[in-house]
Amino acid sequence: MSTTVTPGDSALTRTSLKGYGKENTFAGVLSFMRRKYTKDLTGVDVAVSGVPLDIATTNRPGARLGPAAIRAAAVDLNWPMYPWGFGPCDRLSVIDYGDCWLDPHMPQTVFESIVQHARTILASGATLLTLGGDHYITLPLLYAHAEKFGKPLSLIHFDAHSDTWADDDVHSLNHGTMFYKAIKQGLIDPRSSVQIGIRTWNEDFLGMNVLGADWVHANGTGAASAKALDIVGDRPVYLTFDIDCLDPAYAPGTGTPVSGGRSPQPSPSRSCAHCSRCTSLEWMSSKLRRLMTTVPLPRWPRLILPPRCFAFSRNNVAGAARVPPRGQGLAPRCTRRPDDCINTRMMDRRGACDNRGIHTAPL
Repeated sequence: MSTTVTPGDSALTRTSLKGYGKENTFAGVLSFMRRKYTKDLTGVDVAVSGVPLDIATTNRPGARLGPAAIRAAAVDLNWPMYPWGFGPCDRLSVIDYGDCWLDPHMPQTVFESIVQHARTILASGATLLTLGGDHYITLPLLYAHAEKFGKPLSLIHFDAHSDTWADDDVHSLNHGTMFYKAIKQGLIDPRSSVQIGIRTWNEDFLGMNVLGADWVHANGTGAASAKALDIVGDRPVYLTFDIDCLDPAYAPGTGTPVSGGRSPQPSPSRSCAHCSRCTSLEWMSSKLRRLMTTVPLPRWPRLILPPRCFAFSRNNVAGAARVPPRGQGLAPRCTRRPDDCINTRMMDRRGACDNRGIHTAPL
Protein backbone atom coordinates (compact mmCIF):
# COMPACT_ATOMS: atom_id res chain seq x y z
CA MET A 1 0.00 0.00 0.00
CA SER A 2 2.93 2.35 0.67
CA THR A 3 4.81 3.90 -2.24
CA THR A 4 8.32 2.52 -2.67
CA VAL A 5 11.12 5.08 -2.50
CA THR A 6 14.91 4.84 -2.45
CA PRO A 7 16.11 3.65 1.00
CA GLY A 8 17.69 6.31 3.19
CA ASP A 9 17.40 10.11 3.30
CA SER A 10 13.97 10.10 1.70
CA ALA A 11 13.59 13.68 2.95
CA LEU A 12 15.95 14.55 0.10
CA THR A 13 15.50 11.74 -2.43
CA ARG A 14 11.80 10.89 -2.51
CA THR A 15 9.93 11.75 -5.68
CA SER A 16 6.40 11.13 -4.37
CA LEU A 17 4.87 13.16 -1.54
CA LYS A 18 2.94 10.10 -0.41
CA GLY A 19 4.01 6.79 1.03
CA TYR A 20 6.79 5.63 3.32
CA GLY A 21 10.39 4.63 2.74
CA LYS A 22 13.05 2.53 4.43
CA GLU A 23 15.10 4.52 6.93
CA ASN A 24 17.48 3.79 9.76
CA THR A 25 15.96 5.44 12.83
CA PHE A 26 19.46 6.36 14.06
CA ALA A 27 20.64 8.06 10.87
CA GLY A 28 19.59 10.31 8.03
CA VAL A 29 17.98 13.70 7.56
CA LEU A 30 15.56 14.42 10.41
CA SER A 31 12.55 15.80 8.63
CA PHE A 32 9.16 15.33 10.28
CA MET A 33 8.21 11.66 9.78
CA ARG A 34 10.90 11.58 7.04
CA ARG A 35 8.72 13.69 4.75
CA LYS A 36 10.28 15.52 1.84
CA TYR A 37 12.04 18.78 2.75
CA THR A 38 10.82 21.33 0.24
CA LYS A 39 9.43 24.82 -0.21
CA ASP A 40 7.42 23.69 -3.24
CA LEU A 41 3.77 23.67 -2.16
CA THR A 42 2.38 22.32 -5.43
CA GLY A 43 -0.12 19.53 -4.75
CA VAL A 44 0.56 19.57 -1.00
CA ASP A 45 -2.23 18.61 1.39
CA VAL A 46 -0.36 19.25 4.66
CA ALA A 47 2.74 21.38 5.18
CA VAL A 48 4.53 20.77 8.48
CA SER A 49 6.53 23.72 9.76
CA GLY A 50 8.29 24.67 12.98
CA VAL A 51 8.25 27.96 14.86
CA PRO A 52 11.25 27.82 17.24
CA LEU A 53 10.27 30.56 19.69
CA ASP A 54 10.47 30.67 23.49
CA ILE A 55 10.98 34.32 24.38
CA ALA A 56 7.32 34.59 25.48
CA THR A 57 7.58 31.99 28.26
CA THR A 58 6.90 32.77 31.91
CA ASN A 59 8.86 29.94 33.52
CA ARG A 60 11.39 27.57 31.96
CA PRO A 61 12.51 28.42 28.41
CA GLY A 62 13.85 25.95 25.87
CA ALA A 63 10.79 25.44 23.67
CA ARG A 64 12.77 26.90 20.76
CA LEU A 65 14.36 23.44 20.63
CA GLY A 66 10.92 21.88 20.17
CA PRO A 67 10.65 21.62 16.37
CA ALA A 68 14.03 19.90 16.10
CA ALA A 69 13.19 17.57 19.00
CA ILE A 70 9.82 16.61 17.49
CA ARG A 71 11.51 15.74 14.21
CA ALA A 72 14.01 13.58 16.07
CA ALA A 73 11.23 11.86 18.00
CA ALA A 74 9.21 11.22 14.83
CA VAL A 75 11.81 8.97 13.18
CA ASP A 76 9.93 5.95 14.51
CA LEU A 77 6.68 6.92 12.72
CA ASN A 78 7.86 6.18 9.20
CA TRP A 79 5.62 3.23 8.36
CA PRO A 80 1.95 2.21 8.17
CA MET A 81 0.19 2.23 11.52
CA TYR A 82 -1.56 -0.46 13.52
CA PRO A 83 -4.37 -1.54 13.31
CA TRP A 84 -5.27 0.03 9.95
CA GLY A 85 -2.31 -1.11 7.88
CA PHE A 86 -1.83 2.34 6.39
CA GLY A 87 -0.72 5.72 7.65
CA PRO A 88 -1.82 9.29 6.96
CA CYS A 89 1.01 9.74 4.47
CA ASP A 90 -0.44 6.97 2.30
CA ARG A 91 -3.50 9.14 1.66
CA LEU A 92 -2.23 12.70 2.13
CA SER A 93 0.62 14.55 0.42
CA VAL A 94 2.69 15.79 3.37
CA ILE A 95 5.92 17.80 3.31
CA ASP A 96 8.29 19.30 5.85
CA TYR A 97 8.44 23.00 4.97
CA GLY A 98 11.21 23.74 7.45
CA ASP A 99 11.09 26.39 10.17
CA CYS A 100 9.82 29.93 10.25
CA TRP A 101 12.76 32.35 10.30
CA LEU A 102 12.77 34.45 13.46
CA ASP A 103 15.26 37.05 14.69
CA PRO A 104 15.48 36.63 18.49
CA HIS A 105 17.34 39.95 18.72
CA MET A 106 14.36 41.77 17.18
CA PRO A 107 11.36 40.56 19.21
CA GLN A 108 9.14 43.29 17.75
CA THR A 109 9.37 41.49 14.38
CA VAL A 110 8.23 38.08 15.66
CA PHE A 111 4.47 38.55 15.19
CA GLU A 112 4.67 39.68 11.59
CA SER A 113 7.32 37.08 10.70
CA ILE A 114 5.02 34.26 11.82
CA VAL A 115 1.99 35.78 10.09
CA GLN A 116 3.84 36.11 6.78
CA HIS A 117 5.22 32.57 7.06
CA ALA A 118 1.73 31.16 7.60
CA ARG A 119 0.21 33.29 4.84
CA THR A 120 2.61 31.84 2.28
CA ILE A 121 1.65 28.27 3.13
CA LEU A 122 -2.10 28.87 3.45
CA ALA A 123 -2.23 30.74 0.14
CA SER A 124 -1.29 27.49 -1.62
CA GLY A 125 -4.37 25.72 -0.27
CA ALA A 126 -2.33 23.44 2.01
CA THR A 127 -3.23 22.79 5.65
CA LEU A 128 -0.57 24.04 8.06
CA LEU A 129 0.60 21.77 10.88
CA THR A 130 2.84 23.86 13.15
CA LEU A 131 5.41 22.61 15.67
CA GLY A 132 6.20 24.97 18.56
CA GLY A 133 7.73 26.78 20.14
CA ASP A 134 5.98 28.37 23.10
CA HIS A 135 2.22 28.87 22.97
CA TYR A 136 2.37 32.56 22.05
CA ILE A 137 2.88 31.50 18.42
CA THR A 138 -0.83 30.62 18.26
CA LEU A 139 -1.81 34.31 18.19
CA PRO A 140 -0.09 35.26 14.91
CA LEU A 141 -1.11 31.88 13.45
CA LEU A 142 -4.74 32.58 14.35
CA TYR A 143 -4.40 35.96 12.67
CA ALA A 144 -3.21 34.36 9.41
CA HIS A 145 -5.88 31.64 9.52
CA ALA A 146 -8.66 34.14 10.23
CA GLU A 147 -7.54 36.07 7.14
CA LYS A 148 -7.78 32.90 5.07
CA PHE A 149 -10.94 31.28 6.48
CA GLY A 150 -12.80 34.27 7.87
CA LYS A 151 -13.26 35.39 11.44
CA PRO A 152 -14.19 34.50 14.00
CA LEU A 153 -12.85 30.95 14.02
CA SER A 154 -13.78 28.29 16.55
CA LEU A 155 -11.02 26.97 18.79
CA ILE A 156 -10.30 23.53 20.24
CA HIS A 157 -7.64 24.07 22.88
CA PHE A 158 -5.93 21.32 24.92
CA ASP A 159 -4.02 22.79 27.87
CA ALA A 160 -3.57 22.96 31.62
CA HIS A 161 -4.00 26.75 31.42
CA SER A 162 -6.74 28.85 29.86
CA ASP A 163 -4.30 31.47 28.50
CA THR A 164 -7.02 34.11 28.76
CA TRP A 165 -5.38 36.33 31.39
CA ALA A 166 -5.91 40.03 30.71
CA ASP A 167 -3.27 41.78 28.61
CA ASP A 168 -4.10 44.94 26.69
CA ASP A 169 -0.54 45.77 25.65
CA VAL A 170 -0.49 45.21 21.90
CA HIS A 171 3.30 44.84 21.89
CA SER A 172 3.65 42.24 24.63
CA LEU A 173 4.78 38.69 23.87
CA ASN A 174 3.11 36.45 26.45
CA HIS A 175 2.26 32.77 26.22
CA GLY A 176 -0.53 33.14 28.79
CA THR A 177 -2.59 35.93 27.24
CA MET A 178 -2.86 35.19 23.53
CA PHE A 179 -6.44 33.90 23.69
CA TYR A 180 -7.50 37.00 25.64
CA LYS A 181 -6.17 39.03 22.72
CA ALA A 182 -7.63 36.67 20.14
CA ILE A 183 -11.11 37.03 21.64
CA LYS A 184 -10.82 40.79 22.04
CA GLN A 185 -9.65 41.10 18.41
CA GLY A 186 -12.50 38.93 17.15
CA LEU A 187 -10.22 36.17 15.85
CA ILE A 188 -12.07 33.40 17.72
CA ASP A 189 -15.63 33.01 18.98
CA PRO A 190 -15.62 31.87 22.62
CA ARG A 191 -19.20 30.57 22.41
CA SER A 192 -18.25 28.00 19.76
CA SER A 193 -14.83 27.21 21.26
CA VAL A 194 -13.76 24.69 23.88
CA GLN A 195 -10.81 24.31 26.23
CA ILE A 196 -10.00 20.77 27.37
CA GLY A 197 -7.90 19.64 30.35
CA ILE A 198 -7.82 23.01 32.15
CA ARG A 199 -6.71 22.77 35.80
CA THR A 200 -5.51 26.26 36.76
CA TRP A 201 -7.86 28.96 38.00
CA ASN A 202 -8.64 32.14 36.11
CA GLU A 203 -11.06 34.82 37.28
CA ASP A 204 -12.43 35.25 33.76
CA PHE A 205 -12.55 32.56 31.06
CA LEU A 206 -14.10 35.12 28.68
CA GLY A 207 -17.09 32.93 27.85
CA MET A 208 -15.09 29.93 26.66
CA ASN A 209 -16.58 26.45 27.10
CA VAL A 210 -14.27 24.70 29.58
CA LEU A 211 -13.99 20.92 29.99
CA GLY A 212 -11.64 20.90 32.96
CA ALA A 213 -9.30 18.04 33.77
CA ASP A 214 -11.67 16.95 36.54
CA TRP A 215 -14.55 16.77 34.05
CA VAL A 216 -12.50 14.76 31.54
CA HIS A 217 -11.30 12.38 34.26
CA ALA A 218 -14.88 11.83 35.40
CA ASN A 219 -16.52 11.52 31.97
CA GLY A 220 -13.74 10.11 29.79
CA THR A 221 -12.08 11.04 26.53
CA GLY A 222 -15.00 9.82 24.44
CA ALA A 223 -17.41 12.20 26.12
CA ALA A 224 -14.89 15.04 25.78
CA SER A 225 -14.47 14.37 22.05
CA ALA A 226 -18.21 14.25 21.47
CA LYS A 227 -18.79 17.42 23.51
CA ALA A 228 -16.05 19.30 21.66
CA LEU A 229 -17.46 18.34 18.26
CA ASP A 230 -20.92 19.39 19.38
CA ILE A 231 -19.64 22.80 20.52
CA VAL A 232 -17.70 23.67 17.35
CA GLY A 233 -20.26 22.18 14.96
CA ASP A 234 -19.41 22.71 11.29
CA ARG A 235 -17.58 25.99 11.79
CA PRO A 236 -13.95 26.47 10.66
CA VAL A 237 -11.91 25.40 13.68
CA TYR A 238 -8.34 25.88 14.81
CA LEU A 239 -6.91 23.10 17.01
CA THR A 240 -4.00 23.70 19.35
CA PHE A 241 -2.40 21.29 21.83
CA ASP A 242 -0.16 22.42 24.67
CA ILE A 243 1.98 19.55 25.96
CA ASP A 244 1.19 20.46 29.59
CA CYS A 245 -2.35 19.21 28.97
CA LEU A 246 -0.72 15.88 29.82
CA ASP A 247 0.23 15.13 33.40
CA PRO A 248 3.85 16.15 34.13
CA ALA A 249 4.58 12.48 34.86
CA TYR A 250 4.50 12.05 31.08
CA ALA A 251 5.95 15.43 30.04
CA PRO A 252 8.15 16.61 32.94
CA GLY A 253 10.16 18.96 30.76
CA THR A 254 7.29 21.35 30.13
CA GLY A 255 7.85 24.93 31.21
CA THR A 256 4.81 25.25 33.49
CA PRO A 257 3.92 21.78 34.82
CA VAL A 258 0.56 21.23 36.57
CA SER A 259 -0.29 17.93 38.23
CA GLY A 260 -3.56 16.12 37.60
CA GLY A 261 -3.42 15.96 33.81
CA ARG A 262 -4.28 13.23 31.37
CA SER A 263 -2.31 10.14 30.48
CA PRO A 264 -1.28 9.81 26.82
CA GLN A 265 -3.04 6.40 26.82
CA PRO A 266 -6.83 6.66 27.38
CA SER A 267 -8.67 3.82 29.06
CA PRO A 268 -10.04 1.30 26.53
CA SER A 269 -13.38 1.46 28.35
CA ARG A 270 -13.51 5.18 27.56
CA SER A 271 -12.72 5.04 23.87
CA CYS A 272 -13.77 7.82 21.53
CA ALA A 273 -17.57 7.98 21.45
CA HIS A 274 -17.73 9.16 17.83
CA CYS A 275 -15.27 6.63 16.33
CA SER A 276 -18.20 4.73 14.84
CA ARG A 277 -18.67 7.73 12.55
CA CYS A 278 -15.11 7.45 11.18
CA THR A 279 -15.87 5.25 8.18
CA SER A 280 -12.71 6.07 6.23
CA LEU A 281 -9.55 8.12 6.28
CA GLU A 282 -11.19 10.43 3.76
CA TRP A 283 -13.80 11.23 6.44
CA MET A 284 -11.11 11.83 9.01
CA SER A 285 -8.95 13.87 6.66
CA SER A 286 -11.95 15.99 5.69
CA LYS A 287 -12.28 16.83 9.36
CA LEU A 288 -8.55 17.27 9.88
CA ARG A 289 -8.21 19.59 6.91
CA ARG A 290 -10.32 22.03 8.92
CA LEU A 291 -8.01 21.77 11.94
CA MET A 292 -5.08 24.17 11.81
CA THR A 293 -2.81 22.83 14.51
CA THR A 294 0.00 24.13 16.70
CA VAL A 295 1.91 21.89 19.08
CA PRO A 296 3.95 23.79 21.69
CA LEU A 297 6.68 21.45 22.95
CA PRO A 298 8.44 21.65 26.31
CA ARG A 299 12.10 22.14 27.00
CA TRP A 300 13.94 18.85 26.51
CA PRO A 301 10.87 16.66 25.88
CA ARG A 302 10.78 13.29 27.57
CA LEU A 303 8.63 10.63 25.98
CA ILE A 304 7.41 7.58 27.90
CA LEU A 305 7.01 4.74 25.42
CA PRO A 306 6.28 1.36 27.06
CA PRO A 307 7.76 -1.16 27.32
CA ARG A 308 10.98 0.78 26.66
CA CYS A 309 11.31 4.43 27.65
CA PHE A 310 13.33 7.03 25.78
CA ALA A 311 14.55 10.44 26.92
CA PHE A 312 15.11 13.07 24.24
CA SER A 313 17.28 16.08 24.97
CA ARG A 314 19.93 18.20 23.34
CA ASN A 315 22.57 15.71 24.42
CA ASN A 316 20.58 12.51 23.84
CA VAL A 317 18.31 12.82 20.85
CA ALA A 318 18.56 9.17 19.87
CA GLY A 319 17.38 7.86 23.23
CA ALA A 320 18.33 4.72 25.11
CA ALA A 321 16.52 2.05 27.07
CA ARG A 322 17.68 1.44 30.61
CA VAL A 323 17.07 -1.35 33.06
CA PRO A 324 16.26 0.03 36.52
CA PRO A 325 18.15 -1.12 39.60
CA ARG A 326 16.37 -2.92 42.37
CA GLY A 327 14.09 -0.80 44.49
CA GLN A 328 12.62 1.41 41.78
CA GLY A 329 9.51 -0.57 40.84
CA LEU A 330 6.13 0.73 41.93
CA ALA A 331 3.75 -1.62 40.10
CA PRO A 332 2.07 -4.86 41.18
CA ARG A 333 4.03 -8.08 41.59
CA CYS A 334 4.86 -9.99 38.45
CA THR A 335 2.87 -13.14 37.75
CA ARG A 336 4.04 -13.81 34.19
CA ARG A 337 6.50 -16.38 32.90
CA PRO A 338 10.14 -15.20 32.68
CA ASP A 339 10.14 -14.90 28.90
CA ASP A 340 6.99 -12.76 28.89
CA CYS A 341 7.91 -10.29 31.62
CA ILE A 342 9.08 -7.17 29.76
CA ASN A 343 6.72 -4.52 31.08
CA THR A 344 7.17 -2.14 34.02
CA ARG A 345 3.69 -3.04 35.23
CA MET A 346 4.98 -6.52 35.99
CA MET A 347 7.50 -5.36 38.62
CA ASP A 348 6.86 -5.67 42.31
CA ARG A 349 7.42 -2.84 44.76
CA ARG A 350 11.08 -3.79 45.21
CA GLY A 351 11.71 -3.46 41.49
CA ALA A 352 12.36 -7.19 41.36
CA CYS A 353 10.57 -9.92 39.46
CA ASP A 354 9.80 -13.28 41.01
CA ASN A 355 10.30 -14.78 37.56
CA ARG A 356 13.61 -13.12 36.72
CA GLY A 357 11.97 -10.98 34.04
CA ILE A 358 13.58 -8.09 32.17
CA HIS A 359 12.22 -4.65 33.03
CA THR A 360 12.39 -1.17 31.65
CA ALA A 361 11.33 2.01 33.42
CA PRO A 362 11.12 5.78 32.92
CA LEU A 363 14.51 7.48 33.09
